[in-house]
Amino acid sequence: MSKASAWLDGRLAELMASEPYIGGESVESIAERYNLDLGRCLKLNANENLVIPRETIEDLSREALQEVDQRVYPQKETDSLRESLGGYLGVAPNTIVLGSGADQLIDHLVNAFSDQESGVLTTTPSYSFYKVRAELYCNLSVQVPLQRDFGLDVDSILSSSTNCRLCFLCSPNNPTGNQFTSASIIKIVDEFPGVVVVDEAYAEFGDYNLVKEASERDNLVVLRTFSKAFGLAGLRIGYMIGSEKLSRTFNERVQYPFCVPNFSAVLCKKMLDKIGLVSDAVSIVKEERQRVSNTLSALDGLTIFDSDANFILFNTDKEMKVVFEGLLTEGLLVRRIGEIQSLRNCLRVTVGTPAMNDRFITALTQIVGA
Repeated sequence: MSKASAWLDGRLAELMASEPYIGGESVESIAERYNLDLGRCLKLNANENLVIPRETIEDLSREALQEVDQRVYPQKETDSLRESLGGYLGVAPNTIVLGSGADQLIDHLVNAFSDQESGVLTTTPSYSFYKVRAELYCNLSVQVPLQRDFGLDVDSILSSSTNCRLCFLCSPNNPTGNQFTSASIIKIVDEFPGVVVVDEAYAEFGDYNLVKEASERDNLVVLRTFSKAFGLAGLRIGYMIGSEKLSRTFNERVQYPFCVPNFSAVLCKKMLDKIGLVSDAVSIVKEERQRVSNTLSALDGLTIFDSDANFILFNTDKEMKVVFEGLLTEGLLVRRIGEIQSLRNCLRVTVGTPAMNDRFITALTQIVGA
């Protein structure tokens, strides 16, 4: 046994005691468990954009592979991507920081702006990864409940921020789906004693964004991703927008060197060049979101929540397990959410293509009506 063994065992035990981030199940696992045809199983549990045709992404991927030299580190490719993103967002490229998924940037932000004396403030319910990383890096993680209408409790957030220097707000929020008012967010930015990060992973499906404000304010950071609206979840490419000073510091001192593969950077740029296709897919999702919500709202035993994202949160009078497993037997994989405020049986479903949504509506109608 080495001299480090006792210390290492203790440290590993501490890490194992921290809260994990648990992703959703795979369609492969449910197909095997329920003896289902994999081709009939729909993955509606991870908020991916399934409306953008897979064939389009495959064609662009082949083009990207032909254009890059995988033997060399990425540089011009990432510079070019930042230029294209600047045009798409209407901000200077030097206010943009690329990342290996927005989750990597969340990790960097927590590591950079919290320590053993200053903690991280988040809302609840929200994306759990903020809390997971906060508890890994610092001693203080403060969670402020949303209001009954899922809006921000601005006064409680500000009164709870005394020992926090980093605040995460997810807008549109996961899992509730609603986009917070810009006025409530800006009030928090103006009065919070540290950095406010607004996670806009689903902003393309909402009504507004705070990208320009982030480039002009010294304590506001906006997170965005190619995983949702752009249909590139498998690439794991995210980015953040902040002031020139903050972004330069992250690009030069905090972010890993060559953090984005050259192939991924080129493919993302190609999707930006196809922004019309992306916009059309977003429009379809928004139309389908409304259709699915309207249809399900007419059913007894369901509560449907308004959404500004590409998913819908709903609560059932039946036990969550019964509904979840009933959908699984039909090859439909959704996300179990559980209790939100006084509601015990909440689930979340990704808005897919019209055909996918029809299957979901039919199956859920049969389950809640049985």
